[in-house]
Amino acid sequence: MTVRTSVQLFFLLSLLCVGVTAFGQGAPGKKGQTDTERRRAIDALFKAGNYKAVAEFFLQEYHKTKNPNRLFNIGLCYEKLNEPGQAVHYYERYLNEKPTAEDAGKLRLRIAKLKDAYRATWAQIEFNSTPKAAGVFLDDLSKGKTPLALRLPGNTYDFEIRMKGFKPYRQKVVAPKQGHVVVHAQLVPIRKMGRVLIDSNMAGAQLEVDGRAQGALKEGGRRFDLKAGKHRFKVTKKGHTVWQKTFELQVGEVARLQATLLPLSVPPTVGERLTSGKAIAGWVSIGLAIAAEVSALVYRDRAGEYASFRQEHEAYRNASIGLQVAAGLSAAAGIGLISWALLEEHERKPITTGTLMDTTLLKGRF
Repeated sequence: MTVRTSVQLFFLLSLLCVGVTAFGQGAPGKKGQTDTERRRAIDALFKAGNYKAVAEFFLQEYHKTKNPNRLFNIGLCYEKLNEPGQAVHYYERYLNEKPTAEDAGKLRLRIAKLKDAYRATWAQIEFNSTPKAAGVFLDDLSKGKTPLALRLPGNTYDFEIRMKGFKPYRQKVVAPKQGHVVVHAQLVPIRKMGRVLIDSNMAGAQLEVDGRAQGALKEGGRRFDLKAGKHRFKVTKKGHTVWQKTFELQVGEVARLQATLLPLSVPPTVGERLTSGKAIAGWVSIGLAIAAEVSALVYRDRAGEYASFRQEHEAYRNASIGLQVAAGLSAAAGIGLISWALLEEHERKPITTGTLMDTTLLKGRF
């Protein structure tokens, strides 16, 4: 008996022991069907060439019963469908679950012939990379290192080529049957970089990075992509404190720096100006002017009282006029002194010296 005859005989005998399953109107597995009706329905589908439907039926049966004979039947259906890859898959599963099957030897020979015929239709895919010796992966499984040639069934595949220190190279490969595809991966080194975003409260402040001038900081700050490692930043502006920071930048890290500069000195406040020496002299002058004006009023009243006494009247009147003139001059002098104190350019008052170390350092990832 030939292998094909024994295979078909095995398939027909297996029709006698299939289980019930839902398969559609008039199909095997319909509720209420007898075993004979199911057998006839499957036989009719097989003879009509509807091998796909029969394979699906037996796959459902296998999931229910775990009977390895169902795997054989599925393999036969796929062989009829001229899908040797699937046929080999289910035949081998059948032998794995039933290694002592009576026809195991003959079936292994048939599997070998199917594989030879199947592989003849496979595509050849060549992999090269710069640099060489990169790993080639399919579905996260290693297939070898470049340069590499693979023979695979015609299909679409998602390959990944990997090498330590380089970015993974991914490519979707459409491999037609008996086709030849060449894949070359130009691997890009991983930049061991970090990113620094730096800004300041003082527009126009000058920035240095690792001792090199980088120009003025504008509104919104500056961004630097730097190699991972230790870096030193310095921000300066005339008349202000110096800001600097040294820190370790990690790979893929984003560090945000805020440089806060403060003026080295500040002018006196209004209150401080109004209590300065000149201002105090001005206040004294104004006080004297008020006193002189009050005295002038007193002498003017006395002059009125002595109106009938000409000599006394003239004396008090002249004294009142003199005091009013003195009050006016004194008031003018006081106002002048106070104005001088307010408007004079005083020596600026220092608030700090040296370097202001800012601790603002926010880190993230990019």
